[in-house]
Amino acid sequence: VNTSDGTNEWIRTFDRNLDGIFQIQDEIATQVSKELKISLLGEEGDEETVDTEAYNLYLQSKHLFRQNTKQALIEAEKKLKESISIDSGYAQSWQLLARIYDTGTYNFSIREPKEGFGLGLEAIQKSLNLDPDYGLSYAVLASIQENNWSFAESAKNIERAFDLSPNDAVIIGTSAIMTYGDLNKTIELLNKAIDLDPLVYGNYFNLGHAYYRLNRLDEAEQAFNTFAIYYPNWQIFHYMMAKIRLAQGRGEEALAEIEKETHEFFNLYGRNFILYDLGRKEEADQLFEEFLEKYGEPEPANVADLYAFRGDYDKSFEWLEKAFLQRDPVLIEALTYPSFKPMVSDKRWKDLLDKMGLPENQKYQVE
Repeated sequence: VNTSDGTNEWIRTFDRNLDGIFQIQDEIATQVSKELKISLLGEEGDEETVDTEAYNLYLQSKHLFRQNTKQALIEAEKKLKESISIDSGYAQSWQLLARIYDTGTYNFSIREPKEGFGLGLEAIQKSLNLDPDYGLSYAVLASIQENNWSFAESAKNIERAFDLSPNDAVIIGTSAIMTYGDLNKTIELLNKAIDLDPLVYGNYFNLGHAYYRLNRLDEAEQAFNTFAIYYPNWQIFHYMMAKIRLAQGRGEEALAEIEKETHEFFNLYGRNFILYDLGRKEEADQLFEEFLEKYGEPEPANVADLYAFRGDYDKSFEWLEKAFLQRDPVLIEALTYPSFKPMVSDKRWKDLLDKMGLPENQKYQVE
């Protein structure tokens, strides 16, 4: 539609089942790009032409990225790099590559944090060089900077993203998970993002996680169930549902749920909580040793979480200190985990928050 006079520039009907909503979105985008010959308006009406083959590879990569599995992210990166090798002048390709590096490093440990976040920063800077007014790129930059413990720079760039695109549901959703302990603010922003665009389904997952950490379990379950309609095979989903069942006192159901989790780390992590809670101490201790051997060095904040769940708060503080020294990106979120609640009145908790260099308006609980 021509917005100046309301006339139709191009019309096509897509008769599809909504179960495949993202395939439909990608198909529509592909057809539109063909009709427009992939011609995107730049500053002052100049045209920035994007190669058709490169754009189609970009769309395939975007679809894989949304699947949120380790293998899908690896394939998404390959396709996107192929796209960029054909046409390196498309800002959104570099923005997506930065998100792939960020998510792959944070959720799947595809790379060590220093390498993964470093590559992400390089990619997002290339996106901004191509389009310095692309709001989402500033939000992605802010997310990577937060994971890299560059809190002041992160705050500046998420504000810049809002200035450029104040009603973008992805940007609002990104800012929602950067509220430094203020889970009520997280929920407020995520609900705002969902109201603006209910098709950004990742916001439902993050909403469920925030509700869970506030022990609002029915609302958490509802948000995750909405998310699962569209992403039933999303890794980490069954882990979160298992944690909800465990918090509801339904340990056996939690155990059945965690067996469905295909993410190796979260499967083992979840079983540690559940078997310990069920009183199966010998099995739980064996699993804990396995977890320490596999993940102790790269994931100290998660080890601290398990020690806290077991009631060994001194050991938990030892591992929180390791997470601090390592600048573990998970620690920023982990400080809101329910297992740590009995520890917030301990002086060591406030000391940890003080030396992390968090923003002055951070809302982590302290008693």
